[in-house]
Amino acid sequence: MHLISKFSNFLILSELNYFIIRKIKLMNFKILFILIAFFCQFTNGKSLNVAPVKVSGKIVNPNDKYIVFNFNEKNDTFQLDSKNEFNGSLNIQQPAYGSIFYGGEFYSLYLSPGDDISLTLNTKEFDETIKYAGKGSDICNFLAQKYLFMEPFEMNFNELFQLKFKEFASTIDSIKMKLNVQLDEFLKKSKIKDKAFIDNEKIDILYRWAIYIIDYSSVHKYLTKDTFNNFSTCNDYIKDQITFKDTNLFQFYRYSHFIERYIYCYTSSLIGEDIAINNPDIYYNLKSVKKVNNYN
Repeated sequence: MHLISKFSNFLILSELNYFIIRKIKLMNFKILFILIAFFCQFTNGKSLNVAPVKVSGKIVNPNDKYIVFNFNEKNDTFQLDSKNEFNGSLNIQQPAYGSIFYGGEFYSLYLSPGDDISLTLNTKEFDETIKYAGKGSDICNFLAQKYLFMEPFEMNFNELFQLKFKEFASTIDSIKMKLNVQLDEFLKKSKIKDKAFIDNEKIDILYRWAIYIIDYSSVHKYLTKDTFNNFSTCNDYIKDQITFKDTNLFQFYRYSHFIERYIYCYTSSLIGEDIAINNPDIYYNLKSVKKVNNYN
């Protein structure tokens, strides 16, 4: 009887242990499920603890009541107060390029979560007077200076593309070199380590240069009625510095734009400018895409 009693107690304890362990497992599973559900609901697909970007500023000689910030295809609009000032915040989940729109003008900027910038500008001289201060302002001021540097060339677009190819290419090479020097000096001075920003700026410089060169094959002929339309000459000039084989580059706007221009100019060289302009059908582009690698 004593042995049976011990065995019975053992069975009871075993059942009890099993019951307790099962309960604990079920509780842990429920807790885990609740935590996962809470995490998904709280984040809603976004990163935790992402600090908002604070923006503020003052407009001298205002010509509009509102200023618009555009990031990730989302507009945030802020109204100027009686002192022509504004302030607010932006929900930016990761470092990104964006734009400011005010009074018919727009400006590029680059902001990261937690940045706190203040801008000032005078509408009498938009581009020359826009200035940024505060956390994150270094890159924004760099982009403003880059725009100022490029503005004279882009305003004289027609004159630039009427040059003979050798002189044109030399001018474009000089622009690329100066932009690279500006970027290197800025990075050394500011000690910016943002890889996404650095990679984008380097890609932007290289493929902006490539777009100018490849466009020359058709734009020069259009502006001057010159017989020069040698796509091969322009392609040979850039082919050692560009690539068509790195699909990761398509995340960069300037690279995607280059591919579009390359296909168009190559198509024009095959079927003629007038046909290419009057027939923007995808067939012409697809036909040329198949032959792009023949040049590389």
